[in-house]
Amino acid sequence: ELSMRAATGGGRFEALKRKELAATLIQITVVSDPVTISGEAAVKVKKHGLVLMSGEAVAGILLPDDVNQSGSAGAAIDRLLSLARMTRNDWKPPEIAIKAFTVQVFEEKG
Repeated sequence: ELSMRAATGGGRFEALKRKELAATLIQITVVSDPVTISGEAAVKVKKHGLVLMSGEAVAGILLPDDVNQSGSAGAAIDRLLSLARMTRNDWKPPEIAIKAFTVQVFEEKG
């Protein structure tokens, strides 16, 4: 219901027209519960996304494609930290936590 409202009258984008539906790719991404990691060895490039938590607030997020584009787990962690204007020196658990998650993507052509 929310997806339909967003596609046809959400205000952020022009409403989807019935004639456009056949050429529309519908994608739903299911995200796993994030798990706290202790170092880059726990990050699996091509599988994990990363979320940076500062206390209870999300300070940055990289989807699995973003982690993969970073080229390595270490580069992805550095990129994630830079989103929050942090460096490795700022990564001090538990106040600053990095969590890994996986996604499952479902797609259907309209």
